[in-house]
Amino acid sequence: MVLEIQEKDSMFCVKWSANSQEFSTDWIPDTPSNRKSVLVFLRLLRNDKGKHLFTFAELSILFDGNNRQISSQHMEDFRDCGSDFLDFLIRKRKVDSKVVEAVIIEFHQDPSVKLNELQQRVNVKLLRDDLTLANIMAALEQIPDSMLNLYGFTR
Repeated sequence: MVLEIQEKDSMFCVKWSANSQEFSTDWIPDTPSNRKSVLVFLRLLRNDKGKHLFTFAELSILFDGNNRQISSQHMEDFRDCGSDFLDFLIRKRKVDSKVVEAVIIEFHQDPSVKLNELQQRVNVKLLRDDLTLANIMAALEQIPDSMLNLYGFTR
């Protein structure tokens, strides 16, 4: 089975065919958490014989790769969260929704802010001192391109 990813206006959908039938997801905002959720959901699909519909290698297309480890790592993370979607998506990590929100607020206040200054401002705003440039970059990856483009930021 071959998966195809279509992207349009910071949205994506996944298409595939089986037994001469075409299937697809709806259009979904193109965020890392949505791609991870879709990957996990598609991996959980099985045929009538209990075989997974998609291999890890096929699912890696969701992350622009042909490396099955990308997909298997997300499934491992999902299982580590008790196979609960909400726990999987909000699991504790340095770059949580509060960090992403603080980055958005700081960008809104000063769209021309440099990354190192953004890092400092977010640490101060959240009363932290442990967020690195890599953490700020990870937070930026969780913000849809359409929102960042409003502030003149392009990846």
